[in-house]
Amino acid sequence: MKIGLLITYFHPFRDGTENQALYWCSELATKHEVHVFTSDRRGNEILKDKYENYNGLHIHRYKTLFRYKYYLCWNWKLIVDLLKADLDILHVHSLGFVQQDLAVLILKLLKPNLAIVNFPHGPFLANEN
Repeated sequence: MKIGLLITYFHPFRDGTENQALYWCSELATKHEVHVFTSDRRGNEILKDKYENYNGLHIHRYKTLFRYKYYLCWNWKLIVDLLKADLDILHVHSLGFVQQDLAVLILKLLKPNLAIVNFPHGPFLANEN
């Protein structure tokens, strides 16, 4: 099975959502092909590698073209690549992030058979970052 994960931040960034997603995806990768779609930056830290195979996880990192506070960010290429990916299922970590919510809407319209599962971590749980 080809599984996608849409998450704002991911390894090597570490917090509750990131840690949970890393452990969970690492287990899935033992039997499935797992692709992670995420940002290449958090705050002032920008990761050089835009693609990484980490413990069997295909991590695709995208430059954030625009970010305002925590929930409003934008990268159209991430959404385009999600549309191109031939996924069996997409796990979305969090809700209330405009880009992720828009990606889910577009995917449901253009790929109605794609199973989408949400793991809500916010916005009701998010901090002020």
